[in-house]
Amino acid sequence: MKKTYLFSFEGFINEQRFIPEKKEHIEDYEKIYGPMPDDFKETDIYKQYVSKFKPLKRFKLIVPNELESDYDWELLEQLAAASFSSDYWLELSEDNTSYQLFLSVKSGGKQVVKKVEELWSFQINRLFEIYINEQINLFALMDDEDESDAVHAEQETKIKKYSLQTAGLTDDDHFFTELDEKLGEITKL
Repeated sequence: MKKTYLFSFEGFINEQRFIPEKKEHIEDYEKIYGPMPDDFKETDIYKQYVSKFKPLKRFKLIVPNELESDYDWELLEQLAAASFSSDYWLELSEDNTSYQLFLSVKSGGKQVVKKVEELWSFQINRLFEIYINEQINLFALMDDEDESDAVHAEQETKIKKYSLQTAGLTDDDHFFTELDEKLGEITKL
C-alpha cells in the first residue's frame, strides 16, 4: 500500500485547476505530456529530471521530529536541488550519520536561509507547492524551442552541482562499497 503524506500531489493538482493561471500551466503541460498522473513520481517531470537527484540513503536527513513520517523528505530534497528559484546545500553532521538540508530563498529583497529541520508543516507544504508549480511551468515551457535550450542547460547545471556536492556520499559510489569490504576484512582478523 502506498504511503500517505500530509502533502498530496493529487489534491494539490485538483486545487490548482480552480486557479485560472495555474490551470493554464497544467493544461499546457498535459497537451505535451498527457494527463497529469495522481502521483508526482509518475510524471515526466520526475522521470526525466527530478529523479536524477539521488537522495543520500547512506545518511539520515535531519527533519522536524514531529513530522518525520509525515512527508516524503527524499522528494523534498530532490525538488529543492532541482529548483531554479531557490538554492540549497547539504551539510554532513559531525558524526557522519546524518545531514542538514539548508534552503536559501529571496523574500522581500532579502536572502532567507533555513534548515529543513526548522520548518513548520505549513512551510513544508508551501515548498512542495512552489517547487512542483515551478517544474510544471518549466516543463510546459520546454515545448517552446527558444526556451527549451535554456531550460535544459540550467537543468544540467543543477544536476552537476548536486552530483559534485554528493560525490562520494551516495550508495552507488564505489568508495563506500570498497570501504565496507575493507572494514569487513579487518573485522574478520
